[in-house]
Amino acid sequence: MKYWYHNSGQEASFYYEPLNWGEVISLFEEDCTVSIEHFIGTDSKQRTFYKSWHGCSPELIAMQEPLMLKELTGLIESHELYPYEYILRIRNVRIERAILEGAVFTGDPKTIQMLRDRMLTPEAIRKSSINGELVAFGEPGKVQVEGTFGNNVDLLEFIYNNLMSKESPGYHDFMDSLDSATIVKD
Repeated sequence: MKYWYHNSGQEASFYYEPLNWGEVISLFEEDCTVSIEHFIGTDSKQRTFYKSWHGCSPELIAMQEPLMLKELTGLIESHELYPYEYILRIRNVRIERAILEGAVFTGDPKTIQMLRDRMLTPEAIRKSSINGELVAFGEPGKVQVEGTFGNNVDLLEFIYNNLMSKESPGYHDFMDSLDSATIVKD
């Protein structure tokens, strides 16, 4: 289990892992309006469906306009999608899930506190994470700070890079070679 919380005073964010799609949507009423900024999912045949800043799969055209949460859930179920990456806005909360089984919630501090309370996050977990620390809970009684992050962008980059180093060991070497590449113009 991992937990991260940051409050700048104007905005608060928290990350919780593990957290699946059903748990995320259970935090909101079915008639909430959802705006989808980015969504990628696969079906049982490993076909990929997407809605992003660069376009949209024909199957997900309905995501181009805001829709109710129950309509989004129905759309996902009708295509047998297994959402694995998304950026949503439900009410005044931005929700980002980047690959892993966790999500970052960002909004005003009062709303974020309400969501944390609704998730019944144990007080011990809340107290273990000082503002900005990503805390991992392993064996009983073992708490490990994986890093301190001042915003959710840095946190998500860390999580993604950590995942890629496990899934594709040559990923960082490849990215380093791109950074050092020389572009030759004719």
